[in-house]
Parts: sequence; structure tokens; C-alpha cells
Amino acid sequence: LKKSKESDAVINGLNEAFNRVYQMYGWSDSHDAWSYMKKFLIDGFLAFEILFSYEKTDDETIVRAKDIIGFKELDPTTLQPDIVHDEVSGQDIKIWWQYKDDPERERQIPDAHLIYISWQHGNFDGRISYLEGLTRTFNMLRQLENSRIIWNIQNAQKRIKIVVPIGTSTTDRAKDRLNELKAYYNEDTQIDALSGEVTINGQPKFSFNKTYIFPSKEGTQTEISEMGVEGYDLNSTEQLKYWWRRFIMETHIPANRFMLDPTSGPNNPMNGDANITREEYTFSRFIKRLQSIFKELIVKPVWIQFCLKFPLFAESELLRSLIAVKYNAENTFELAKERAIVQDG
Repeated sequence: LKKSKESDAVINGLNEAFNRVYQMYGWSDSHDAWSYMKKFLIDGFLAFEILFSYEKTDDETIVRAKDIIGFKELDPTTLQPDIVHDEVSGQDIKIWWQYKDDPERERQIPDAHLIYISWQHGNFDGRISYLEGLTRTFNMLRQLENSRIIWNIQNAQKRIKIVVPIGTSTTDRAKDRLNELKAYYNEDTQIDALSGEVTINGQPKFSFNKTYIFPSKEGTQTEISEMGVEGYDLNSTEQLKYWWRRFIMETHIPANRFMLDPTSGPNNPMNGDANITREEYTFSRFIKRLQSIFKELIVKPVWIQFCLKFPLFAESELLRSLIAVKYNAENTFELAKERAIVQDG
């Protein structure tokens, strides 16, 4: 009975610590958890300083932490870990330097006061963040798409060439005239990366007819002719398909969830055997590795808050290792795989 009461006290203490930490983050009534995960995928780092309330001991000689009262997000690029010798305990402890190269703002933060997660700690191919792996293929795909849009726009125009004789005009006067014509007929075509809007010389309009005027010292009559369209044929979309598939591979998301060929119909990954591919299992493990890193934002402060109330367990590595975060499973593909395994018996 005594053992049962002690176990209940520990479980209740952990639940109270979890509820307090979750409340301090404000995740119960906001989308901040989603925002922080998105930021972690983009930047590859997240850092928070744990803020405490303090109280004096009975002899009023020592001030100690009482409860966690909040978290302050820090810029991870300003932090640097270090090991220093603690004169009080006589042991080497881990600390963090903030703004170490700036004497005016330099701070020393104990490791127990800081939460720091890094994409590189998950051994994700040595990359800084999830976004880093997508950047190159996305940029290549975007450039190829833009080149085809510009090519089709330019080749949709009818080009008229006009040769105008300038007679005996001086060289300087002829150059001035050519520069005027060049400035007048020069066009700058741009594609907005967000909206996809095409602008010609800053204007959202497109002329389907272009006229070029050239001076000529010979002849006495103006010549008008149509210019041919030359250049590479960019009607083929095979390169686009390649980079689109490559981009899907970099996302780690199973390819059967996408349309690999934009000209074909959409895939239904729940049909046939698509729902039991090993790609789905691999992707689920990838998600679990992400979750194992992200859960440190919860596990570390929960353990610290628990130890503030139950200091006798502060040195218990076994109890610390048993604390985890269970995520709500929403991967229907993984569930279908598990069901298929059970059915195959």
C-alpha cells in the first residue's frame, strides 16, 4: 500500500508538472506548437530559456528555484555550449554562453535553465535543417518553370523588323539614334516568385506584337519584314518531371502520395497495395525521429519542474529515462500497414 501511494504521488507529480509546462508554453489555446515545429524545420534550431520563480530557504541564506513561470525564446546563433569547473560541487558542469564575443552582452546560462534542440543532433544527413535539403531542387524546378513561361510568352509575340535608312548622318548621331531605339524597345520580363504574375517593364500586361526599328545607311525606301522565331524548343516537360520527382524524394514523403506526372490523374495511395509500401514505414520512422527531438521542449522542463517538487528524485536517471511524450497518431498509412501485417498473420 505504501509503495502504491508513493507511485501515485510520483505519477501525479509528473502530470502536474506536464500540465504546468504545457500551460506556460500556451500550446493549449494557440497554434504555437505548430509554429515552433515549422520554425525548427526551416531554421534547424530552437532555444528557450526557462524562467523560474524563486524563494528563500528557512534560514534565508539561500535562494532557490520554486516553479517554472515561463519560457523566453532565444536566438540559437548567439549560444555556445561549454564545460566549466564548478567550485561549489567540485565537478565539471555544462553551461551555455550567450554573446560570448560581446563583453557588454555576454551571459553564462546553466544548462538546467536552457532548452536547445538542433536538427544536426538527429543525424539527418549532416544538414542544418529540413529546408536545406529542399532548397536546391526547388530552385532548379522553379527556374525551369520560369524559363518555359518566358519562352512561351516571347514566342507568342509577332516580331516586325523595320529598317530605316539614315543616309549621311554622322557616326555619333547614328549611335545616339540607336541608343534611343534600344532604350525605347528594351523590355524587362519578370515573374513574381509568390504570385506567379508576369510583368513587362514593371507593368502587368503583355504585348502580342513587337516592332523593331533599325537604321541603315544604304537604300532610300523603308523596308518592313517579319522576323522569325529562333531558339530552343522548351515545349518538352521531361526536365520538369525529373526535378519534380527529385523534389519529392528530398521531402522524404512517400512518392505514391503525389502525382509524379503532372499530366496524369491524381494518385490514390489507399488503393491496392500502395498503403502498405515500405516507403510509408520509412516515412513514419522519419517523423518519429523528428518527434523525439522536438519532445525535448516538453520533457526537459517537465523533469525540472518535477524535481523542484520532488528533489529526492533529482539524481534518478532511471526515472528520467522513463519520461516521454506520446504523440497522437494520425498516420493512416502506417495504421493500414499494421493492419495488413496482422491480417497476413
